[in-house]
Amino acid sequence: MGLRDWVTNKLLSTSSAQALITKEVEKAQGAITSTYDPKGEGYRRLSSNYQVRENLAVKFDKAFQVIYYKWDTSLMLRRLALMDKSFIFGEQMTIAAEDKEVQKVIDAFTEDNKFCHKAKGFPEWCMWLSVLGSQCWPVEVNENNGAVKLLYVDPETIKKVLTDPYNVKKQIQVNLKDAARRTGPQYKIIHKDSDMTKESYGLKTGDCFYFAINNPPNDPLGRSDFLALIDWIDATEEYGFNYLERAQHLLNFIWDVTLEGADQPKIDAFLADPKNGPPKPGARRVHNEKCKWEAVAPNLNSVDIKAGFDMAISTIMGAHGRPDSWFGSGGKAYQNEADLMGLVPIKDLDERQDLCRDMAREVIDFVIDQAIIHKRLKSGVDREYKVNLPEISKKDMSRGAAVMPQITNSLALAEDRGYIQKKTATKIMVSVLNTQLGQEIDPEEEINEAKNKPDNDDNKDYDKLLDNAKKQKKDRDAKRLENEL
Repeated sequence: MGLRDWVTNKLLSTSSAQALITKEVEKAQGAITSTYDPKGEGYRRLSSNYQVRENLAVKFDKAFQVIYYKWDTSLMLRRLALMDKSFIFGEQMTIAAEDKEVQKVIDAFTEDNKFCHKAKGFPEWCMWLSVLGSQCWPVEVNENNGAVKLLYVDPETIKKVLTDPYNVKKQIQVNLKDAARRTGPQYKIIHKDSDMTKESYGLKTGDCFYFAINNPPNDPLGRSDFLALIDWIDATEEYGFNYLERAQHLLNFIWDVTLEGADQPKIDAFLADPKNGPPKPGARRVHNEKCKWEAVAPNLNSVDIKAGFDMAISTIMGAHGRPDSWFGSGGKAYQNEADLMGLVPIKDLDERQDLCRDMAREVIDFVIDQAIIHKRLKSGVDREYKVNLPEISKKDMSRGAAVMPQITNSLALAEDRGYIQKKTATKIMVSVLNTQLGQEIDPEEEINEAKNKPDNDDNKDYDKLLDNAKKQKKDRDAKRLENEL
C-alpha cells in the first residue's frame, strides 16, 4: 500500500468523512427524481414527475394527484371529458339478445348494477377511463345462480399489473395497495379458462376486469387522455384568469389635473377645496385656461392578450383532436372550420366508441358465461346479442339529397355511352348512398336481386302506366285547345 492509499483510507475512516459521503450519495439519488430542487430555484411543471421512466411509482402517484386536482378545478379538462362522453353515450345505451332467457340474464345484470345508467354505470366509468387511463372492476359472483355484481376500484390504488412472462401484452393479475401502500388485495384478470379438466373450459372466469388506454405494449399501466395536456390547460386557464383580473382595470380611470404655474402649496390647496372633487355624471365644470382636466385610462394591450389566449386554446383543442368551435368559439369562419374538421374528430370518437362497445361485450360475455357455469343457462344457448350505442356521425340529408341527382345522371350517361358497366355504376351508386345518407346496402346483393327479378311483369306495368300517362296528356291538350277555340 502506497502513501496515497494510506492517507485516503485514514481520511475515509473518520465519521465526518463518511457522513459527508452519505449526504452526497443521497443528494445524487434525490436528483434522479424530477422533484429534487433543494433551494427552490426552479419552476416545476405540474407533470414534472413524468421525466424519468425508472421511477414508475412516483410518476403515476403524481399523475393521479394532478388529474384529480384538475378535475376539481379545471373547467376545460372537465368540459372536454364530458363532451366526449356526450358524443359516445348521447342516447340511452341498450343491450338486445336474440334468446329470451339470455335477455333475462342481461336485464337482471344491467338493472342490478345500473350498467346502462349514464351517470352511475358503464358510460360514467368509460369517461373515467379517459380521464385516468386505467380501470379495474372487481366482480362478485353469486354461487347459487351466477348473478354478477360489478364493483369499482380507484385506479390510484393499483400497485402493479402483472403480465404473462411470455407475452407482455397479456395482463393476468392486478395487485392493489393496502392502507400502508404495501401490496394488498390481488385480483386475477378475467380471461377464458384454458383448463380442459374444468366445466368452465372455454368460458370466462376470474376476479376483475382491467382496461388501460394510451399505454405502450410493454407497459400495462394506462395513461390519461389529458396527461400531455395538463400543463397547457393549467397555463391557459391561469393566463385567462389573469387577463380577467387585468381587464377590470380597463373599467377604471383617473382624472389628470394640470395647474399651470402652481407650486406645491397651491396644489394642496386645490385638492383641499371640496369644489374641486371629481365631477359627477352630467355635472358641469368651469375653469380657466390655467387648469386642465383630462380622464386617463390604462392601455393593457388586450388585443395581444386575446391572440395569445386563442393560440393556447387552438393548441389544446388541436392536440385533443377537436375543432376550436366545439369549445364555444363562434362566427361563420369557425363554423366552416368545424365542418371541414368534422371528419377527424368523428373518426376519433367512433374509434373510442368501438373500444367502449368492446369493453361492454367483455362484461356481458362474462355475465352469460357465469350463468352457463351455474346452470342458469344451457351450454348450447343462443348467446348472440347487440350492444346498441348512438351513431356519432349524423348524416347531412340535405347535402346528400343535393348530390344524388347529379351522380345519378352522370352514371346513367356514362353507362349509356359505354364508359362503365352497369355493375360498376351500381357499386358507385350504392357507395354514395352508404356514405352520404348513412345506409348499409350491399352492392353485390342489389346486383343479384336485379338479375333474379323477372322483367316481364314490371316492363308491362311500366309500359301500361306510360301509355295511360300519354293518353291523359293528349286528352288534356285536346280539351285545352277546344276551350281556347
